[in-house]
Amino acid sequence: SDLQAALSAHVANLDEVFENLVAGQIVMAERAGDSATVARLTTIAELVPHVKAAAMSPEDRIVNALLAAENATRYIRENIGDITGAVVKRLNEVAEDYSTKGKTDEAERVRRIAREAGAMLF
Repeated sequence: SDLQAALSAHVANLDEVFENLVAGQIVMAERAGDSATVARLTTIAELVPHVKAAAMSPEDRIVNALLAAENATRYIRENIGDITGAVVKRLNEVAEDYSTKGKTDEAERVRRIAREAGAMLF
């Protein structure tokens, strides 16, 4: 009955596969004309990002905000109080993860942001 609590209890499973599954089920429910199921699944889809964000460490929240920012330099300058050594370390971990997955352009972008954040930090 409490969707947010149920999702929070299973936050580790709220991955891309889960999100795709929910999206697919919404499409199927729409085709079947089941508006109640569509509404319930849409609520779940809307709650997932909030539940995932609430479960993140402060460093991961900042890293996600940096990566989503239209201008990372501006974000760093405007939020310099939130930039810590742990954030720079986490950025480097994300860059390494991208490199491991063969996403070289993304890895280089994250490394550049990490260098910039580190330089402004010190």
